[in-house]
Amino acid sequence: MRFAEKNHKLVYAFLQEQWYDPGEYYDLAVMGYLRAVERYCSHAHLRRFSFSTVAYRAMQQSIVSWKRGESRRRQAEEAYPVDGLIMEYDDLAYGKSLGATGHHENRLIALKWADELYETTFRSVELATTRTGMVSLTARFDPVSMDGATVSRAYLHNLDNFRALQLGSGDTIRVYRANMIIPQIACNLTKSGTYRLPMSCPCCGAVLEVGETTGRTHQLFCRNRNCAARLVQKFVHFCDKSRMNIEGLSETTLEKLIGHGWIHTFADLYELEQHRDAILQTDGFGEKSFERLQAAIEKSRTCTLAKFIAGLGIPTVGRHAGRALERCFAGSWEAFEAAIQKGFDFTQLPDFGAVMQENIYTWYADAEEAKLWRPLLEKIQFIKETTPMSITKESPLYGKIVVATGKLKHYTRDGIQNKLLEIGAIPASSVTKKTNYLIVGEKAGSKLTKAQQLGVPTLTEEEFEALLAG
Repeated sequence: MRFAEKNHKLVYAFLQEQWYDPGEYYDLAVMGYLRAVERYCSHAHLRRFSFSTVAYRAMQQSIVSWKRGESRRRQAEEAYPVDGLIMEYDDLAYGKSLGATGHHENRLIALKWADELYETTFRSVELATTRTGMVSLTARFDPVSMDGATVSRAYLHNLDNFRALQLGSGDTIRVYRANMIIPQIACNLTKSGTYRLPMSCPCCGAVLEVGETTGRTHQLFCRNRNCAARLVQKFVHFCDKSRMNIEGLSETTLEKLIGHGWIHTFADLYELEQHRDAILQTDGFGEKSFERLQAAIEKSRTCTLAKFIAGLGIPTVGRHAGRALERCFAGSWEAFEAAIQKGFDFTQLPDFGAVMQENIYTWYADAEEAKLWRPLLEKIQFIKETTPMSITKESPLYGKIVVATGKLKHYTRDGIQNKLLEIGAIPASSVTKKTNYLIVGEKAGSKLTKAQQLGVPTLTEEEFEALLAG
């Protein structure tokens, strides 16, 4: 049992690396993990392999077997999952004459099923410290089968939601999977309100504080800057594939490297060769895996300013803001840093508000934070974005501020951002008076409402592509 508890974090690492939703696949992964523990401890021949290899294989087999069973069951039932109905006029000419909004055609009416609720028993709340110090809250409850999946956990979002639910261990709660995907707690039927959240960090033990986020919600925060969990999550954020893209540096691996004292700053990632012999003696590492890791690290030495800034973990400054800063400062870190030192007004950039500007200046002035990232500048070579500008200043959207919302048919979230950059438009994430166009996909929400209130022109995906085609 001690062995299983010691290596339990492999479950979360596996789910993260394989892009499995923990809410849906956690229990299946645990079943495979426990089988791996039993086999690894019982069969000596398996110990010539690292336990992580055996565990990963067992967890993958557990999920694949379940998926095959579900596929066979659904085929046998000849059933197709649906979340609603769409009705339209049978008089096509009349329906077409009704016109359309940026959201939908008026000849169509969409009806959505109410999410099916399931009763279960609340047990406890898991706390996890993030890179910003914010402590996430995840409810644990008795496993319940929902829409073909066994679920026992649901994210609580914030402290306000936790308080509103008035949870107590043993309370009867109703849960559901939003859009048949994300587990949520709908309500608490008994509302005992007896559960008391631990007020100490689950990692370092520091006393937690209640703080307000930029979204005006309340959260628990660990203010200990030396908290190991915060440091690990900062490295996880930095190494993510959408940022510096250092493949092979999972959360579990980073915990090992940090725990042994081999990395303290981002720059230390580029000096791992000096610890080669010691790393190769660590569980989960071999010659090939270390060489692959080194290759990924070396590849990351050249990166765009946008990805670098996104990886630094400046609060509210992500990939989208990184692209805007890259465009503004022509991919130059020196220009970006000089602008900060001269008091540059970042609010003049599309989608940059006062909060984001304050976060940039606060982060830059933080001497302790600078120890983490500043040595990295000597290890990195900045390159300009290689995506060619397919349309010149003659493009109808050149220099226009464009926001996209809803689910698009032919573009991912990053895909539409890149497309806008290609044509010389200025992508933004929120609708303001300065917005020139709003591209509207399915299930558009508040952004469409705000655009209509402000009189911002809307484009369907088809109208957007037709506009580009001329």
